[in-house]
Amino acid sequence: MQIKYAGFVKNGKLKLFDESSFRNAYKKFEGKKIYLTLDEDKPPRSREQNSYYWAVVIKILADELGYFPDEIHEALKNKFLTPKHILNTNTYTTKYLTTQQFEEYLEKIRIFSITELKIDIPKPNQIEV
Repeated sequence: MQIKYAGFVKNGKLKLFDESSFRNAYKKFEGKKIYLTLDEDKPPRSREQNSYYWAVVIKILADELGYFPDEIHEALKNKFLTPKHILNTNTYTTKYLTTQQFEEYLEKIRIFSITELKIDIPKPNQIEV
């Protein structure tokens, strides 16, 4: 089980946004070996990336292949996201990908689309969304 808590460091001290929840959560690990990881907050995918994904990538593939947009989205997530993108619900999600991770995901889709499906998906700088 992995639990994440957000906070910041100020004057050399850790300040969590929800300290009481954190204290309650770590009690669940009583007697177990644990690892604490600190990581810098990375920006999630941008609104522009998300708009491009749905208005260009998903629309082109749905129109060309004859599927509903949500069906294409699910198929792409299952094909191109890795187990590290699975939430506790065992479902893949693009919601928490960073801007870089989302661009890597988009690039995999564009390459697959042109090489396997013969469908050319323009890059964001090649089309206006």
